[in-house]
Amino acid sequence: MEDVGATLFSSAGRRGATIGFTAAKENAAFVAPLLVTECSFEKWDVKEAQGLAATEVGDVTSNAQVRDI
Repeated sequence: MEDVGATLFSSAGRRGATIGFTAAKENAAFVAPLLVTECSFEKWDVKEAQGLAATEVGDVTSNAQVRDI
């Protein structure tokens, strides 16, 4: 992609992830199909990950230590 002058970017947050690129108009048609992908996460994978994250957050908040500086 860099060979045609495209600049890639990505970001992720609490609600989703984004990938993209910036490129000259004449090269955009070449680069766009390279970014197409299918999501391979199953619903149960997501629910399991959310459950694990909730458990870890619960552990951290119940064992938090405060330090005076």
